[in-house]
Amino acid sequence: MWLATLVQSKKDGKLDPIHEKNLLGAGAILRWKNRDALWNEMFQLFLQFKAREGHCNIPQKHKENGSNLGTWVTSQRRQKVLGKMKDLREERLQEAGFIFANNQSGNIFKGKNRDALWDETFQLLLQFKKREGNCNVPLKYTTKDGKKLGIWLMNQRSSRKKGTLNEDREQKLDDIGIIWNSTESWESMYL
Repeated sequence: MWLATLVQSKKDGKLDPIHEKNLLGAGAILRWKNRDALWNEMFQLFLQFKAREGHCNIPQKHKENGSNLGTWVTSQRRQKVLGKMKDLREERLQEAGFIFANNQSGNIFKGKNRDALWDETFQLLLQFKKREGNCNVPLKYTTKDGKKLGIWLMNQRSSRKKGTLNEDREQKLDDIGIIWNSTESWESMYL
């Protein structure tokens, strides 16, 4: 709380220069910029990451130019979920391809419902099968746009094993030749 008071004092031009010098000398990191300027800086780092890496799947602990970009990304997702995100920021993030919901299955939320996400990922599996001749997706396989197809397929197998996989989805996967036991899937590649 005292740091917030100091920051406000600095913004108001009321912070004693001796206090500021002592805090900075003690290693305190004080950002005197307003929140919009800080947000814009982080957004630029986000764009820099996307341009370099070709995707928007930023790990939570990732740092970009010394700034905690992964933490910022998590904060943006939280703001959206809580309904606290400014419309302009949400619009800028969406236009840049920001991933608002990130989970280990690689499902990417861009205003789509779960069925649309499942169908989209299923289409990626069909593309994989067409290219590779089978559905034996390696666990760590990630598509060019960052979707974790191997983990998604593992989750489908797990859901089926628990009896929670939708019957229609299970039938679709059966129809394209999914081997439900991942050990059998691995063995089929070598036997």
